[in-house]
Amino acid sequence: MDAYILLMSRVPVLKPLAWLIGLPLIRPGLARLYHAWVSRRLDAGAD
Repeated sequence: MDAYILLMSRVPVLKPLAWLIGLPLIRPGLARLYHAWVSRRLDAGAD
């Protein structure tokens, strides 16, 4: 998530989204969703 926040913060249009994602209440839940999504994709690709 840190890489996404860093990249978005460098693009003026995406800077507010990077700030929102970096909030302590949003970041852990979003990270959990991202890891679940990646795990599903990796499991599906293993077949």
